Amino acid sequence: MVFTFAKRISENVQRRIRRALLAEPEKTPQRIAIAMASIVLLSIVITYNVLFEREKQKQGIQPPTAMDLYRQRNAKEKLERLELQRNILQIYRNTNTSTTGKDL
Repeated sequence: MVFTFAKRISENVQRRIRRALLAEPEKTPQRIAIAMASIVLLSIVITYNVLFEREKQKQGIQPPTAMDLYRQRNAKEKLERLELQRNILQIYRNTNTSTTGKDL
């Protein structure tokens, strides 16, 4: 399934490149230069990321997993809900205590 999806994307990209090259042949060198620059930039980013990850592993720092991030987000949401409930309860108590039978 994934392979056929990737194959379709690859075929579509190849068709678009052929159309672009055939449509305006005078712009071919510019397009090739842009593609090569993009590949070089992508390889620099990937290399930096790999080296950065290796350095983190040498230092013993473990990157957070998706589950850790999920738990942290849920904990923050629960804390916010509890604070909101506490604030609502305080407001409710303040409104009830300010109007007692003695004031009326």
